[in-house]
Amino acid sequence: MPADASRPSTAAPSSPPHATEEGPAESEAPGLAPAETLPPVEVLRVPYAQTGRFSKLVVEYLEGQPELRGLAPFAPTAEGLDAAMEACIRREANGHSYPRAALREALDAQYAGLDMTEQLRANIDALGEDALCVVTAHQLNLFGGPLYLIHKTVAAIRLAETLQARQAAAGAQRRVVPVFWLGSEDHDFAEVDHFRLFGKTLRWEDAPDGAEQCSTGGMPLQGLEALYAQLDGMLRDDPHAESLRALFRESYLQGGSYAEGQRRFLHTLFGRFGLVVLNADTPALKAHFAPVLERELSEGFAAAHGAKARQRLDADWHVQAEPRPINLFYRAPVAQGQPVRERVDLLEAEDGARFQLAESGKRWTLDEALELARTHPERFSPNVQLRPLYQQSVLPAVAFLGGGSEVAYWLPLRDAFEAADIFMPAVLLRQSFWWLDRPSAERLESLDLKPQDLFGESEALVQSWVRAHETEELSLEAEKAELEALYGRIADRAAAVDPSLRGKVEAEQAGQQKALDKLEGRLVKASKQRHETQVKQLRKLLDRHFPDGGLQERHDNMASLWLRHGSTFVDVLYAAMDPLDAAFVVVVEQPETREN
Repeated sequence: MPADASRPSTAAPSSPPHATEEGPAESEAPGLAPAETLPPVEVLRVPYAQTGRFSKLVVEYLEGQPELRGLAPFAPTAEGLDAAMEACIRREANGHSYPRAALREALDAQYAGLDMTEQLRANIDALGEDALCVVTAHQLNLFGGPLYLIHKTVAAIRLAETLQARQAAAGAQRRVVPVFWLGSEDHDFAEVDHFRLFGKTLRWEDAPDGAEQCSTGGMPLQGLEALYAQLDGMLRDDPHAESLRALFRESYLQGGSYAEGQRRFLHTLFGRFGLVVLNADTPALKAHFAPVLERELSEGFAAAHGAKARQRLDADWHVQAEPRPINLFYRAPVAQGQPVRERVDLLEAEDGARFQLAESGKRWTLDEALELARTHPERFSPNVQLRPLYQQSVLPAVAFLGGGSEVAYWLPLRDAFEAADIFMPAVLLRQSFWWLDRPSAERLESLDLKPQDLFGESEALVQSWVRAHETEELSLEAEKAELEALYGRIADRAAAVDPSLRGKVEAEQAGQQKALDKLEGRLVKASKQRHETQVKQLRKLLDRHFPDGGLQERHDNMASLWLRHGSTFVDVLYAAMDPLDAAFVVVVEQPETREN
């Protein structure tokens, strides 16, 4: 990587809400101790393309590849977002309304019993009036799951603030609200029933019966006491251990549903920033989406639109985003427990049945299905192809922030948005983070490495390091070149005597080249043994910060950061976040400075 591939900066491009010159003021979020002074960090920004960790689609979309950018109505830039805000405002003024009253009523009900800051209260009220919003969405990952849930949430907060500032600079007073859309209808319980800490997986083993088949949001928070006891036993008497325990207890051991517990978790972390957490699995909001549900049932709406865009994504970027014939699930009411979320399959039967539920085998005619969509839209649940349209039908969102896979499934939806006459927002990649603790940073320095050097393939990095730090020359490239030249001369001489001998000489040359390759490998291996301590240290760093060869943010839980810094790790992320900067962010802890 070139020396100028990363751009160091201070940790705070701007200060968190309610901050003073001495540091952030006391957190207003319920259940949190007063926020301490931000820990000292250095922030490095590495272009995504230079990390080698992101898909061709992500890199080229950020770089402005014309065909990819053409799939979305607005570019993921400041100018594109200005255009999105203007278009959304104009569209609503022209009569394309949102269910703002139902939205505010739903949020008031969902936040009942939770203490709210003035900013959060104002944001909910504004959504009921004329506010715009920025949305990110995620499954109900227990205790936050992997760190990127935290990252995408902070990105939404920062982007909303950025857009509101741009509105104000243009003389407008329109509020821009950060919204977290709870993936409460998802039924992939195995993906959300655990989190990782200290290299161990803590799992919700005693979940309610049928958890694997139900929408996770409605599941009762039962059977988590054993998991909490496991967490409690793993925590030492670190300064922030008790507040971490309290965060889990107050989020997940207070009863209610999984969606309510996840709201409490997010509210405790981000309520002071005005984040609005929405569970859209409500009858009043689903009623607003009923016309699209009917079109999906009657004409296979999602599959019928965007085929050309999907073909291009598959051909040029190897991204498959093929919708099903029917992109809905159904949840039949039950007397007790949670209804099973069943896939709706298309059917051509002699008895006139048009649809069949995947689990129960229940069949409907088209008229029966349409009647259910009109009278009980809350029973239908959109899959990944239709969820964006549901979101945009009920929220005045001008931007959606997601990971690479989310960007990939949003991009081919423009035709569907236009056919449904629903506003499609700007689609932005959430910013990725890697947090490097101080002991690891010091170890890197002792190995004469920079954080950005750890991107890339692990074994190649180890070999590169060994070659750079070996006093003896390990490469046999010069000798290989000499061997090639020697055998070239021999082949020419042999061919002059008998042309058939050239092949035998070349075969002999190939054998000698392999022998040199093998010998070179032995030299590298011997050098590794000479540097055994340093190589082990390097491998340990790679295993810790790129677990299973992946990114830290896709593996580690926020608890490890909380134990070191308490809630202020959120403030550090907030300060380092720039959602319009297409760069991977590395947060490097610095030594504490103390006055005598």
